[in-house]
Amino acid sequence: MEALATIVIFQIAYNHIPRPEILKLTMRYFSRRSLRVLVSPRAWRIRLTLWAGALTLGLFSVLLIESSKYLDSAFIGLARQYPLLPLLIIPTGFTMIVWIINRHFPGSQGGGVPQTIASLHYPAPTHLISLRILCGKTAMVLVALACGASVGIGGPMVHIGASIMYVSSMYAHYTPRHIQQTAIMAGGAAAIATIFSAPLAGMAFAVEGISRSFQPRRSGLILITILLAVLTIALTTGYKPHLGEINYRYPGHSPVWLAALVCGITGGVLGGAFSQGILSFTRRTMSCAQQYPYAFAGACGLVVAIIGLTSSTPIYGTSYQLTADLMQAPSQPTDIFFPFAKMLATAAAFVSGIPGGIFGPAIAIGAGIGADLSQWFPLLTMQTTMLMSMTAYFSAVFQTPMTAAILVIEISGSLDILLPVIAASLIAFAISRLICPAPLYHVLSQDFTGRSNTLEADKGLKPGA
Repeated sequence: MEALATIVIFQIAYNHIPRPEILKLTMRYFSRRSLRVLVSPRAWRIRLTLWAGALTLGLFSVLLIESSKYLDSAFIGLARQYPLLPLLIIPTGFTMIVWIINRHFPGSQGGGVPQTIASLHYPAPTHLISLRILCGKTAMVLVALACGASVGIGGPMVHIGASIMYVSSMYAHYTPRHIQQTAIMAGGAAAIATIFSAPLAGMAFAVEGISRSFQPRRSGLILITILLAVLTIALTTGYKPHLGEINYRYPGHSPVWLAALVCGITGGVLGGAFSQGILSFTRRTMSCAQQYPYAFAGACGLVVAIIGLTSSTPIYGTSYQLTADLMQAPSQPTDIFFPFAKMLATAAAFVSGIPGGIFGPAIAIGAGIGADLSQWFPLLTMQTTMLMSMTAYFSAVFQTPMTAAILVIEISGSLDILLPVIAASLIAFAISRLICPAPLYHVLSQDFTGRSNTLEADKGLKPGA
């Protein structure tokens, strides 16, 4: 109404006041309004609170990154020393985690991205993102990694980041609803940016992975949140590519485009099948998982343990170090069955109900696929096929082609291969849409939206009222 009244006033003025005077009045109006916004105590309270939230988000990212590296190496070392011990630790750990979540931290299960997406549809989504869920998610994902679960920290960090920024916006009293929504998106974007040291990918994920639309008025807060969070990472642990410094040069051979086609098709088929498999399995086992949640979680943990016992390459944890080692020393031998074992272990952990994401495992699986496909292209380095396969698989699983291409370029620092990477990403995205028509996280977010609708209907409220 305010904007409409302004337009009407300017239209009347245009018909009755000379044009030079209209220009002066217009400049005076907007300059006064900008000055009011600039010096407004309320606006500065909101800004400072959200900036403090961004810095806190960066510190949480440091905690998860360093803890996950330590827990990964510790469990893999334990499994090598006592090969049968994971058969006891993993199922017991999964059961314990699900019991704690159901009793004390409901809403913190799973990856966290679906809850973040669903929270955008409600004015007070405290059942999806809150301080309680923030604490539960942080603690339980670390326990999951300590138990050897094949999960990543990217999805949980998106949930944690969205919760931090939402709680920060609530501390700034009377924050407008659109700023709260933008804060949630900014938290998710900054989480990707900090976990993978990829600021541009974080911005792309906010558009492609969370909101599925671009709204220019939200870009400022998102960029500032990413900047402050990444700056916190840089000041604490140093800013470097996620996979380390890779000595890579673009091959410049024509087979690279054929390799992009093959990697795109392979990644698209496997990534699309992974997403569709998770959705189908979740639907078919929903009643069993709800009726016997602890037995179901224990069974999923036993599956992960058996896969880890039979795989010659460790599939526990995020597999970050394995991926970095492959990129740094691509000549080292790899298990041809590793990507398939990692896919099954990640799917079992994901559907069990424990907190854990699939961003990191998706990159590791893509790297394994690229290592397998490199044998078909002797004129290309293994790094080349690994980078294209990482992009293709990531793009196919999450159906975010722009985010996938930007993310892989940023985490590897290999700008020379940008065009083949984009080609592989688009091919994989198109094939994935044929296998799994809807994006994985957005389909899963409907479960939380429906659950929220039921909760509010029981209270006599309309969803979003």
